[in-house]
Amino acid sequence: MRVRNRIACTVVFLLLLVVGVLGVTSRGYLRALAWHIRNGQYVRFGAYRLKLPQSWWERDRSSYESPYLLRALGAHASGEIHILWIPSERVPREGADLPKEEDLLISRLSRDGKSPHMSKWVIRTKSQDLYCVRTGTPPHFYSIQCQAYGLQYLISATGDYATEKEAEEIFSTLESPTSTTP
Repeated sequence: MRVRNRIACTVVFLLLLVVGVLGVTSRGYLRALAWHIRNGQYVRFGAYRLKLPQSWWERDRSSYESPYLLRALGAHASGEIHILWIPSERVPREGADLPKEEDLLISRLSRDGKSPHMSKWVIRTKSQDLYCVRTGTPPHFYSIQCQAYGLQYLISATGDYATEKEAEEIFSTLESPTSTTP
């Protein structure tokens, strides 16, 4: 009888240990799953929305300050997406030349030696193009900042290069008020 109790206690202890280890290593994925069950696939900011993959979730909005409207995290804990509100006088208007402004920014920062590894590209969304500047060199940390004509938000992502493509895919799901469907 004593041996049986000892075996039972050992089995219970091992099960608890396995559950604990799995819980710690997959905590981000469990949190993302819980967020998606509660909120669905989209995060909303203003009249816009982005679709988050199953391994991403939005941080609790009460835990961060202005000017952040949204902060999303990847379950792998190596990437973040930020949506920042920008003042209306800094919103790019139709007729402005965002690609030229990006070129000037890259030229100025590269010349100053602050960030020599910069590139630009356009991410196409359902309703508009996002003009983006990427900073960083593989395999290290990267940063992406995107703006669009008439968009009063700066959309950015930071993290390691494993999440860069994922951030670009998330950005491409941007839907404006005119392109969303209920």
